[in-house]
Amino acid sequence: MGLPMKKFTGIIGILMLSLVLNTCDQTTEPASTLSIVLTSSAESVQAGDSFTLSIELSDMTEKFFALSARITYAPSLVSLEPNQDNWIGNIWSSNAIGLLKSRTDTVYLSITQTAGDGTISGSGRLCSLNMTTKEAGNANFQILPSALFIYDTKGGVISVDKMELEGSTTVIIE
Repeated sequence: MGLPMKKFTGIIGILMLSLVLNTCDQTTEPASTLSIVLTSSAESVQAGDSFTLSIELSDMTEKFFALSARITYAPSLVSLEPNQDNWIGNIWSSNAIGLLKSRTDTVYLSITQTAGDGTISGSGRLCSLNMTTKEAGNANFQILPSALFIYDTKGGVISVDKMELEGSTTVIIE
């Protein structure tokens, strides 16, 4: 009349395993292309002057929800200005939330849309960071490719099958 208890338990076990395996995949399908460029507002500045680093995104076909990155720099030559008003770029919604921290020789940044603002794609400025120079030298900046992540709405990392990363720039301090 009914299923024997052993058979019923086995079916439930298989269904639960299937459910777990289907929900564990945290990587979405690869986006076709993506270009990320790190730029500076100045190629050359005087010691004591300020300039802006920007990260620009182009051709992101996959919709995304958040981004995290690390940028290395020479702390003996430059510093991240402590007051970073409006550092979150124009590609994000006006309600986007960002975390920005500078430690030793690295800027850590993370930006996310807020619930209800939806996802974003396309091209635009991801962020702008105000830097102050300290002394003369060549200040090199680099986005670390191994620490650059783009996330979907479920928190999964979006893999990109063709990424063009121009993730370094140099500012000459005179």
